[in-house]
Amino acid sequence: MNKFFSALSILLAWAAVNASAQDKQFFNHLSAGVSLGIDGLGLEVAAPLTRNVQLRAGYSLFIPPYISKTVDFGTVQVAKTRTLDVTHLPLRGGIWKDGIGKLLVDVYPSSRRPFHFVAGLFVGSSHWLYGKADFRHVIRPDEYATLSFSYHDITVSTDPEGFIIVDGHINPVMPYLGIGFGHAVYLQKRVNVTFDMGVLYTGGVSMRTYNYLRNDDGEPSIITSRSLDNRDKGIIDILAGLPILPILKLNVFFNIL
Repeated sequence: MNKFFSALSILLAWAAVNASAQDKQFFNHLSAGVSLGIDGLGLEVAAPLTRNVQLRAGYSLFIPPYISKTVDFGTVQVAKTRTLDVTHLPLRGGIWKDGIGKLLVDVYPSSRRPFHFVAGLFVGSSHWLYGKADFRHVIRPDEYATLSFSYHDITVSTDPEGFIIVDGHINPVMPYLGIGFGHAVYLQKRVNVTFDMGVLYTGGVSMRTYNYLRNDDGEPSIITSRSLDNRDKGIIDILAGLPILPILKLNVFFNIL
């Protein structure tokens, strides 16, 4: 992580020095556009700091906001004389809950060429992955948030509405480094297309579920691939061990000022 922040700091420092040397370009034009990528569908605005440095800010939301599927966990023991049938469990979830904001700096080694470096921050909810497992057909309404049961090393209860809440927890503020092609602000063209690719430092994804029987907020239990009998094919363990997330984005900008 220290190397990641060092690279980010060097690139931003170079941009700041370059900006102070060429302040005649500072925010003298403005472009607005749309983006589509792994961070979702978004809106962005861009302005030049110098001939070689441009600033972008935006917000993205994953659309559609959720996916639905049915999973099979077989039977779960809750007491010596009782088991729960969770062979057809409805699961609904999505990514980038509540969307994500971003502040990015594009640094062009040559102002006439489209290649550039990108550095900045993504800021949003710490819930990257989120899901709700519907237990309303499995337990009685009077057992919502009152019946606790275990599955391997997970102890959990539903929320007061009968859902088990699962999320993939990451850092809410994440540094970003990447490269790109194209100019967000380019006065020789009315419409400009840019492409970004890079990595977002998430710190790793911690998959969690909550036990609402313990308190109102829910006490998290960490989910691993073993917890799910490896039904996830080891994906949860892989996400937990990877501190970065790849980002690909396509942007279309329109000169408005």
